[in-house]
Amino acid sequence: MLRAVARCCGHWPPGAAAADGMLWQTELRPHAAGEFSMAAAQANLVMEDQAQVLASPSATLVGVYDGHGGPDASRFLRSALFPHVQRFAREQGGVTAEAIRRAFGAAEEDFLHEVRQAWPKRPRMAGVGSRGPLRG
Repeated sequence: MLRAVARCCGHWPPGAAAADGMLWQTELRPHAAGEFSMAAAQANLVMEDQAQVLASPSATLVGVYDGHGGPDASRFLRSALFPHVQRFAREQGGVTAEAIRRAFGAAEEDFLHEVRQAWPKRPRMAGVGSRGPLRG
């Protein structure tokens, strides 16, 4: 029971999570509108989900990637999406809806290219990518 409570509410004393390899957290860090922190509880043998924060004086971009079906797509997005967002934001003169749409499109194309290259050795990778939540 205490383990379940700790997963929701944090550990006491502070630092107790360090002994549990299935949990991780970040300390408070500044962002455009205050401070942020992140934490995760690993439920599977391999951590499939990924998250990241890009904080600047004027904006904060948060990425939370569901690794449903395996870690490949979420790990790929964690490494590829934000650089595309930054590139298209520079081209658009700021972080706009169009810049974000283009970044997701470019990341999806990059992922499809990686899937094609990995197909002979890792065909399972072809069934794990989607950008559905951002459509519309």
